[in-house]
Amino acid sequence: MLGPLEQEIETKLDVPLSVKPDEILGKLEEILKQEGWEIILSRNDEKELLYYDTPDFSFYWEGSTLRRVTPFDPSKFKGSVRYDFKQGKQESRTEIKYWSDRILKPSEIVDALQIDAKYPRISSVAMVLITPEFREIRKNGTDIELKLDTCWIDGEDKFRELELELKQGNSANIKNLSDKIAQRLNLGYLHQQKYSRVVEVMNLLTGRSYENE
Repeated sequence: MLGPLEQEIETKLDVPLSVKPDEILGKLEEILKQEGWEIILSRNDEKELLYYDTPDFSFYWEGSTLRRVTPFDPSKFKGSVRYDFKQGKQESRTEIKYWSDRILKPSEIVDALQIDAKYPRISSVAMVLITPEFREIRKNGTDIELKLDTCWIDGEDKFRELELELKQGNSANIKNLSDKIAQRLNLGYLHQQKYSRVVEVMNLLTGRSYENE
């Protein structure tokens, strides 16, 4: 099931691996309380991300991302597997999603996402385990999803990111809150997609392939 084209409005902060998740989450909750944000929901949700690219790594060079995300409970979502295709720069990034009840072959993925005309050949290149902590927060009609991602590759934690994504409301609020978090926790902004970091961590441009389907 192909979803509509959506625009992502988000910010990303780089969190050192030396900072433990519980430590930064505790500090974040203090900041949110001080700034008048209400935590609506807290949850964690471990996922596997399988990234795809073309033979010449077009997605990496363009700053795009094509990935498979599993697992999902089909009784709560549109399927058990979700495919995401993201394009554009961070401030104007768009995303399209495709839900399926089964694992698709690469040729089926490009057909399902309707990108086969430009990217007819893809293959899987990297598998990443993420162990995110979610906080859904609200203030004066603005809803933001705050997510602390720890990314594991080949059984080791490689990098950690804090993402703030606007769900509804005033987009200025997400930048304002991000600036306060960055300043108080001494975190730098990230302008690189997760997939780009994975490629560089795994040295994929040297020709290494994680998996062939």
